[in-house]
Amino acid sequence: MTRGAQISVKRVTVEALAVVLSILLAFAIDAAWDARNDRASEIASLQSLLSELQANRTVFEAGIAAHEGLRMRTKTLFDISRGVEDLPEDDVAMSRLHLRSFRSHYITDYRSGALNALLASGDFGLLRAQDLKIALAAWPTLVEDALENERMVSRWVEELLVPYTVETTPACIFTVPDPMLTSADYERCRAELNAILGSDRLEGLLAHKLWLYQSTLGEFERLRGSFDDLNGLLQRELAGR
Repeated sequence: MTRGAQISVKRVTVEALAVVLSILLAFAIDAAWDARNDRASEIASLQSLLSELQANRTVFEAGIAAHEGLRMRTKTLFDISRGVEDLPEDDVAMSRLHLRSFRSHYITDYRSGALNALLASGDFGLLRAQDLKIALAAWPTLVEDALENERMVSRWVEELLVPYTVETTPACIFTVPDPMLTSADYERCRAELNAILGSDRLEGLLAHKLWLYQSTLGEFERLRGSFDDLNGLLQRELAGR
């Protein structure tokens, strides 16, 4: 091989290596850029999930307080029906206790837009932590169990307790305070209400409502612990471990 041919071979080899190295470098740059974009997308998703989780935590805490208040009023009326307590002397208090205990229920305004969007998109695969992915996949079922208990209370109140209340409650209870009613009217109203409160039927309804509230509060308390666990996982990932 002549010296000129040797130089040509070396040049071709060097140029070929340069091309290969350029391609590899381009792939490396693309991979690094993609990884950077993926991490940015992951961080944005984590921040959205954390904001939604913290907002829902506040909503669920309000739900726990509301259900506990309704449970306590129902318990008071239940104790009155069993003769453990007496009706309040004040007619307005008597009316409010009755109406709120019977007809009130509460529905939590839970939001899941960020989680639903993540689960429905390909971005869920960008999450690197397997334990976080497992927790997020299980989260909708945990929430649904708690909300279904709440809806069960609502359906039971609307379909059974409210019709019973409308059928049996003295009309004056719904109009307190009413200047057209005399003290004698209220005494008669109180006597009628006491008779209703002493019925076995009402005692059974109130006992069942108490059980429903206790069951709902139990689900919410369990969910409270899951909130803390999921919050910890999200905070860990955002901190980059």
